[in-house]
Amino acid sequence: MAEPQIPDNPLLKAEGLSNLQSWITNDELLMSALFTSPLGQMRRGAQDRTDAQLAIHDLKRLFIPTPIAIKIARRMLKALYQGLCSRNPRDQAVRRALNSSTQLLGQKLGELPWFPEYAIGIVIEGLTGLGKSHVVDRVLGLLPQVVDHEADGSWGMLRLRQLVWLKVPMPADHSRKGLLENILTMMDLVLGTSYRSQHSKSNTRIESLMVTVAFLLAQHRCGMLVIEESQEENLASAAFGKEFLNFFLRILNWGIPVVIVGNPLAFDVLRHGAQVADRFTEGGWFSLFPEQGPDSAIWTDIWMALLWSTPVPGVADATFEPVVALPDIGGWNQLVWRLTGGIPRQVCRLRVEVLDAAVREGVSRITSEFVWRIYDESPSFNNVRERLSALATHDIAKLRKYPDLPVDMLRVYWRVSEQVGARGPAERSVQHSAQETKAPPTDKRRKAVPDQAQRLCDDLGEATRQGRARRAGSSKLASGA
Repeated sequence: MAEPQIPDNPLLKAEGLSNLQSWITNDELLMSALFTSPLGQMRRGAQDRTDAQLAIHDLKRLFIPTPIAIKIARRMLKALYQGLCSRNPRDQAVRRALNSSTQLLGQKLGELPWFPEYAIGIVIEGLTGLGKSHVVDRVLGLLPQVVDHEADGSWGMLRLRQLVWLKVPMPADHSRKGLLENILTMMDLVLGTSYRSQHSKSNTRIESLMVTVAFLLAQHRCGMLVIEESQEENLASAAFGKEFLNFFLRILNWGIPVVIVGNPLAFDVLRHGAQVADRFTEGGWFSLFPEQGPDSAIWTDIWMALLWSTPVPGVADATFEPVVALPDIGGWNQLVWRLTGGIPRQVCRLRVEVLDAAVREGVSRITSEFVWRIYDESPSFNNVRERLSALATHDIAKLRKYPDLPVDMLRVYWRVSEQVGARGPAERSVQHSAQETKAPPTDKRRKAVPDQAQRLCDDLGEATRQGRARRAGSSKLASGA
């Protein structure tokens, strides 16, 4: 489908929105825009170990645009761009359709007419800690949330507060009305309105409130609605049955892209609803899983090289030595993998704790035994050690103890990997023991390039090429080639 080209669209004029075309057509520009690092400020600002200790916790703000993060970002921005293009207020047909929608207020959702076009829907599912929300927040952070437009006779508005995006949590009570009230509450918070008190009363019918919420989002030209942390009990409960999913379709049908983010177990109803699944698949159904193992390109070249190897003034990683408690571990990549289960959030958490302890204790060289001690003593890992170990070793039996994990999906994911030639944990140990005896390496090429963003682009480009080569090999195997 050709990219819509609607000139002079006021909804795309603000800073950030005016960059959409460049970002969705140029991955390098998008990658550079997404990359966020507090490390430069930490190195410049940490004059002593006390300053460094306070700055270490900013590591949580680091955003590394992995290949899957770039793909999600591109799809999200493209959906928003296309949605705003299709609702150009200088288009008379668009204005007439929006003005006529006032006649729908008070009706039930099922009584509304269906428009011929839909906006794009996106589903992002994954285990907790893999960065679903981190990616979404970073993408939304590229954009303004509200843009004020003054009176303009060319599009018939006295004034408009454009709501570029709205991110809403699922309600704690798992009810449709709870979600609708959350949407109104967030709109009030962002726009300075009082929609919730105006439109949500004790006797308000849910069906009518759905229409009101869709109307208000459309009136403010909402560019994207993000529903976050959809847990299994939300979308699979009776309250979130056919009528609730129909609400998502209605929002899409009013021209507003919808992104739903959450645990894979939350999406069974969506998967088995043909029309809903089709609409959300159009923008992408992204399933995030941990990396296959400590020898994967993403793990070694991104999470270890760019996250774990974060430097702090006066502190450096030592050459790897075997850990007494884990004699089968042969290198830094494997050690961090075993302790964190390959979960980026846990990698960041462990690195922060290790650096913090090193600064507090006056340690200048971080050894493997030091890392193990901090991990073993840390209260942050008290309730997750067994779970992370089971993820690291692909122990399905132990993982079945955790009802929030999509164990069957993980089993299939790991089995497919083994079928396309992935090496098992034992073989990884043998092959990595020789090459990982040194501290986490810093590529000489990266040292020679002073621009951190450019170094990241180079690294991610190489990781992407390796990923494509592996996928090509998988396709040949699947086809019997």
